[in-house]
Amino acid sequence: SAELAELVRSTMGELTDSVRDVVDLLALGEPLALDALGSLTEPGAVEDAEQRGLVRIVGEPRLAARLAHPLYGEVRRTEIGRVRARRLRGLIATALASDDSPAEHLRRAVLALDSDLRPNPGQFLAVAHQAVALFDLSLGERLARAAAEAGGGFEARLAQAFALSWLSRGDEAEDILAGLSGSAPDDEAWALVTSGRLGNLFWTLRRTDDAERLLAETLEKTAGPTRSYFVAFRVVFDGCLGRPRQAVDAGLTLLDQPGLPSHAILLDS
Repeated sequence: SAELAELVRSTMGELTDSVRDVVDLLALGEPLALDALGSLTEPGAVEDAEQRGLVRIVGEPRLAARLAHPLYGEVRRTEIGRVRARRLRGLIATALASDDSPAEHLRRAVLALDSDLRPNPGQFLAVAHQAVALFDLSLGERLARAAAEAGGGFEARLAQAFALSWLSRGDEAEDILAGLSGSAPDDEAWALVTSGRLGNLFWTLRRTDDAERLLAETLEKTAGPTRSYFVAFRVVFDGCLGRPRQAVDAGLTLLDQPGLPSHAILLDS
């Protein structure tokens, strides 16, 4: 509320430019390693902010800074301004570049996403996969979309489509996957797109007739290990649609085939 925000401002007191920089950087990117924060602010600014009770230093042996209260960050984020916030996020992302840990890769990409830095589609795509693996599908879709818009091409659009489907945004996913079907760079990529379409049509959109029609067309024009993957889809569809005898018979026959790809075994099982 406006009253609470005013109380928080009063508690924080008047901020000098240097102390304000410390608070704003932490409001956008806490926690920050003490050396990284110090490199982005004037000498003595972090110390001043700590002495005023605005910042607390945590962690051993590597020290990091956090705001003394989360409401300080909430109030400052409403007042920073979009242009300044984009610039500060870019500074933080650049300062974090030396940290190679997966967690910092993710945090750096999210900061870069809303910064004034030049978009890096490779970075966004790699971290989109990481976000999806952590089940943060909304973030994964956002990062994949940013990668696609920055020129990430086929792989970025494919990652975005899968995330959209898992978010139950099946119509958007189908639009992307249908477009990618004709531009797949090789048979493996085409199979991945087609499997995505089958799953999206069948489970997310519940257009089972369309999914079965696409599966029949796919089985007609595929052979070898790739075909076994789509035969496994046939087994799953039969099981889900109340055709257990066909599912069991076809599934056992499929599992007897030598050299069956692992993804076909997983789907069939």
